[in-house]
Amino acid sequence: MSNHTPDRHVDGDAPSPVDWSATPEQVRSSIEQFPHPVVLVTPDWRISFANAAAIAQSGVPTHVLTRDTIWEIYPELATEAFRPAHERAMHERESANVRAFSDHYQAWFEITVHPIDGGIASYLRDVTRDQLTRLKLEESIRSLREQAALLDATRDAMIVRDLDHTIRYWNSGASAMYGWSADEAVGRSARDMLYHDVREFDSSCTAVLRDGYWSGEIRERAQDNRLIVGDGRWHLLRDDEGDPIGIFTVTSDITDFRRVEDMRERAQRMESLGTLAGGIAHDLNNVLTPLLLATQVLLADDRSDRDREMLTTIEKSARRGATMIRQMLTFARGVDVERAPIDLADLLAEAHRFARDTLPDSVDILVRHEARHGALGSTTHLMQVVQNLILNARDAMPDGGTLTLATHSGSPHEPPEHDPLPHAVLEKDHVALSIIDSGVGMTPEIVERLWEPFFTTKPLGEGTGLGLPTSAAIIESHDGRISVRTEPGRGTRFDIVLPAAELAPASAERDDDAVPGHGETILVVDDEPLILATTAEALQAHDYRVLTTNDGHEALRILRDDGHRIDLVLTDMMMPGFDGASLAAHIAASPHDIPVLTASGLAAGAELMPSATSGITAFLAKPYTVPTLLGAVRLALDGTA
Repeated sequence: MSNHTPDRHVDGDAPSPVDWSATPEQVRSSIEQFPHPVVLVTPDWRISFANAAAIAQSGVPTHVLTRDTIWEIYPELATEAFRPAHERAMHERESANVRAFSDHYQAWFEITVHPIDGGIASYLRDVTRDQLTRLKLEESIRSLREQAALLDATRDAMIVRDLDHTIRYWNSGASAMYGWSADEAVGRSARDMLYHDVREFDSSCTAVLRDGYWSGEIRERAQDNRLIVGDGRWHLLRDDEGDPIGIFTVTSDITDFRRVEDMRERAQRMESLGTLAGGIAHDLNNVLTPLLLATQVLLADDRSDRDREMLTTIEKSARRGATMIRQMLTFARGVDVERAPIDLADLLAEAHRFARDTLPDSVDILVRHEARHGALGSTTHLMQVVQNLILNARDAMPDGGTLTLATHSGSPHEPPEHDPLPHAVLEKDHVALSIIDSGVGMTPEIVERLWEPFFTTKPLGEGTGLGLPTSAAIIESHDGRISVRTEPGRGTRFDIVLPAAELAPASAERDDDAVPGHGETILVVDDEPLILATTAEALQAHDYRVLTTNDGHEALRILRDDGHRIDLVLTDMMMPGFDGASLAAHIAASPHDIPVLTASGLAAGAELMPSATSGITAFLAKPYTVPTLLGAVRLALDGTA
C-alpha cells in the first residue's frame, strides 16, 4: 500500500519496540498466518511487528518496517480517511473502524484499530468486492426511491435489505404496518427487529436464496409487540453479473382477514360439534334414563345398607352424566331462549361443576352466597357468560390460585382476605353474580380495550377476542350490565348485575313426594327396550296401569282397538319409521281425546313444544327421574301441563 522511499533515520532515536518475543508462540504463529495485514505500532508510530501479509503488502524489507514510521511505510494511512482512526485508538484508547477508497490501489480497504499494551494493533482488509455489492444495492435502492411516491401510495410494506438482513429501504406502508419510522428502521437487522421466532424467517430466506423468490404467510411483530400475520412476496436482487446483493420484500397485513377466516372455521366446527353433540346427547340420555329409573325403583324397596349405598352411587353417577350432557349441549348449541326466574344458587352450582371439570387441581374453587337470590333471564345464555369468564380466569392463573363464585345484593360488604377487589354497587332490585380470580390481573391499558371485538391478549389461534364482547351483549339483553375490577398482581373480579326476580319457595325433590296414580291406563311407546321396561315398572309401582310397545304403528293399532280405555300416551319423539310427532298428530286427528306426553334425549326446540296443532300436551326431557316422570304424567292427565 506504499511507494516507499527510505527516509533518513538516526540509530538510537527510536524507543525500544514492543517485546513481541514475550507473546505466546501459538498466538504469534496464528497472527503470522493470518491472510490479512496486521501490524503492531508503538506510541511514536513505529511498527514493532508486522505479519507476513503486512510485509508482502508493504513491499519493503523487514528492517525498514521496524525502522521507519507507519506514515512513511504506508503513506495511504496518513490520509484524512484513515489517520484519525489510528490517532483515536492511540491517544483516546478507543477502538476504531473505517472503510475508504485507496486512490493508489484503486481499491476499497477497511481498517480496524485496537489499543493494546505498548501501542495499537492495526488490521487491514481488502473489502472491494463487498463495497461494490453495497454500492450496487444502494443503486437499486436509489432507483426504488425515484419511485417512492408510487411505493408510498401502497398500503403494503415494502422493504429492501441486504444479505445480512440490514434494512436499506423502508416505505411509508412499512411504517404504518409495523410502527417504526424509516429513520428508526433503516440500518437495523430485519431479523432481530421483526421476528420473535426466527425459524420461519430463516426458512423463508433459505428458499429465496435458493429459488430467487418466495411467497407465503409469515408471522411478524410490530413495534408494540402486536402479532402481524403477513402475506409476503420476497424477491432476490442481483447485480449485473447475476450475484445476489439483497432481498426486496412486499408484505400485506392479513391479520384481520385471517382472524375472520379462523372465526368462520370455528363457527363451522361449532355447528358440526352442535350436530354431533345433539346426536351423542340423544343416545347417552337414552342410556341414562333406564339407569335413573331402575335405581330409584329398586331404592323404593327394602334393601340392605350395602345395596342402598351401591344403588345411590349408580344414581348419582347417572345424574352427573346427565348434567355433563346438558353442559355440552349448552356450550355447543344453546337452549332455553325464554326468560324465567333463575335461582342463582343453582346456576352457581352448575358453574362450580364446570369449573371443577375445567380448572387444574392447582386452583381452589370457593362458592359463596349471602342469601338465596333470584334473577330474571335465560339459564343457558347466563351459563355461557359464566363459562367464558371461568375459562378466562383459568388462563389468568397459570400457576394456580383461587377462583371464587359468589352472589350478593345491596351495598358492598367487607371483602374477605382472598377477595381484595370490592364488588360493584348495586341498584335497588338488582342482584349480582361474581367470578373472582387471584391471577395476574390486567393493566388499565388492557381494561380500556377489554370490550372491543377481536381484541385479545392471547396468541394467534388461542383466542378470537369475541368472548367478552359477546358476554357483554348477552348481559345487556338481560337489562343488566357486566363490570370488571382488576389490578396487576391482585387478580380480576367480574360482576354480572341482573334484575332481581322472586323465587318460589325451595323444595327438595324426593321419591315420597311423588303423587301416585289412580289406576289410569298409560300407553308407553319407545324403541329403547330398557327405557320401555323401566318406565313401565316405575309407573306400575305408583298405581298406574301400563301398556307398552316399541313401534309407532303398533301404538296406532292399540289406540284403534282399545283407545277408549287409554288415559295418556307417553311416547319417545325419535323412533324409526313412525316417530312421536307423527303419532301425536294422528292422535290429535282421531276421535279420542287423549293427552300426549312426549319425551326426548334432545333439548326441546320450538318444533317440539306443546301446542294445540301438534297434538302434544307436554314435553319430558330425558333422562328423567321417577318424581319427574310422575309429575309430568300427573300434570298431563290433569290438563295443567
